[in-house]
Amino acid sequence: MDPIYSIISQQLLATCPVPLSHILLYGSQLQPSQVDEWSDIDLAIILAEGVNIDPIKSIQWVEQLGTIVAKETHVHSHHMVLRLVMEFSEQILLLDLNISEYEEGMVKWKYTHEPFRILHGTPLSPLGGTKSNVPIASVSDFPQEKVDRIWYLFFLCAKKFLRRDSLIGMHLLCGLQQEYLVMEMEARDQIHQTNIHRWGYGEKLPSELFIQPAYLDNPSRIRHYLLAFAQLLDLRLSERYGDYQSRYSAFEHFLMRKQSD
Repeated sequence: MDPIYSIISQQLLATCPVPLSHILLYGSQLQPSQVDEWSDIDLAIILAEGVNIDPIKSIQWVEQLGTIVAKETHVHSHHMVLRLVMEFSEQILLLDLNISEYEEGMVKWKYTHEPFRILHGTPLSPLGGTKSNVPIASVSDFPQEKVDRIWYLFFLCAKKFLRRDSLIGMHLLCGLQQEYLVMEMEARDQIHQTNIHRWGYGEKLPSELFIQPAYLDNPSRIRHYLLAFAQLLDLRLSERYGDYQSRYSAFEHFLMRKQSD
């Protein structure tokens, strides 16, 4: 019996309304020893030369494979990414489709260091040179607007919690937690020189990241938690960006002033 990715590839070829240049398999499916029940299927689809990408028609085409339970779509000028949860042949599959116009797709896959297998199309001769898979932010690229927004969210989050608006306070706090986690993921990418993580590294998340439900009814504990989390994020910002100037003391002053109001 053909592997499931071959069956999907054949059905995509049979139903595609425009000619295709290549279908490539990449990711964990290339190594059966790495495949488990959580593994997705990664396919790169390169349209034929002269064919422009049409996001709406592309989604309609893919929908012919089976019922889409959930999806995430990213559309760019010359390529799009469809990340799907799909019912296919009595299974629930995680399917990632990277669809590119001819020129962009050919350059990407001729330069890539990532292994792949051709399921449809002629052999790809490497163009030579190198191309990094990891977008590494320079420490000199100081994101002033982002930092201003993070600290604004801290002040607004404190205000909402201390006015007993736990719903909006938690909403804002989740955004701040996400900002911290994104910085940690970017740092991990730099350490391991890859942004492809099929397996985790068992990182221990700091206790300052988590708020206890009992704190929501205790203004003193809310202040203590927010100060500890703000100090943690302030430290990460200073480690990542040499031009960063701490706002922690202003935030601490704000919370202590409100305590005396």
